[in-house]
Amino acid sequence: MSNFLKLQKEVCLIRFLAMFRVLCLFLGIPMLVLVQVFAQAPLQIEKEVQASEKITLLAAVNAVLTNTQPQTGAFTQITPNGTRVSGTYQLMLPDRLRFAYDEAHDGVQNPVVTIAGPWIAVQDRPGAEANRFPVAVTPLQLLRKAGDQSLTPQHIIGQSEDADSVRVTLADPTGDIPGRLTLVLAKPGLELKGWVVVDVQALVTRVELHSIKQVNRLGAEVFYVYEDESDSDD
Repeated sequence: MSNFLKLQKEVCLIRFLAMFRVLCLFLGIPMLVLVQVFAQAPLQIEKEVQASEKITLLAAVNAVLTNTQPQTGAFTQITPNGTRVSGTYQLMLPDRLRFAYDEAHDGVQNPVVTIAGPWIAVQDRPGAEANRFPVAVTPLQLLRKAGDQSLTPQHIIGQSEDADSVRVTLADPTGDIPGRLTLVLAKPGLELKGWVVVDVQALVTRVELHSIKQVNRLGAEVFYVYEDESDSDD
C-alpha cells in the first residue's frame, strides 16, 4: 500500500511539473524565475519614451482597450526556443482569457490555459484537474491593469511602429510585476492583435491573434474551469 501511495504522489508530481512547464512557456518565464519572482530586483530597462509623450500614449492605450470587444479567434504562439504552437482563444478584458491548444505542447496533450480574475488555471487537457497560479506574479498582470485602465504613465517604457502596427511596451515601475509586456496594436484602427512577453532573463514569447470575431458578450461559463471529478489516478 505504501508503494502504491508513493507511486500516486510521483504521478501527480509529474503531471504538475508538466503543466507548470506549459504555464512558463505560455508566459515566456523560465521555471526558476517564476518560483523566485518575489525575490527579483526591479527590471532595469533604458526608457525610450519621453515623459511628455507617456500621457498621450497612455490615453491611446486606454482608448484601444476600452474599445476592445469580447472576442473569439485563433492564436499562434512562438515560444522562446522558436517553436510555433496554435489553438483557439476567447478574450474579454480586463481579466478573462482562455487559450486552448490544438496540439501537444511541451509534452502535454492539448493543454488549456484559463485566466479568470486573479488566477491562471492550467490543465493538461479540457476537463482535467487544474493547477492554479496568481496572475499577479506574471507579466500578464500588466494586461489586466491595462484592460481596467489602472496603468500610469510610468508603466510605459517604450514605443515603436512600422507599416502594420504600433507597439507599446509596459513594465511595472515598482518591480513587483516581473518582466515586461508589449501590446501589438494593428493599424489603421489600432486594434489589439497580440502581445510580446519578455521575462527577466530576456527570453521572448510572442502571441499573435488572428481570425478574430467580435461578439456582444461571452458568458461566465466560457471561462469556467471544468474539472472532471472522475479524472483521477486512483
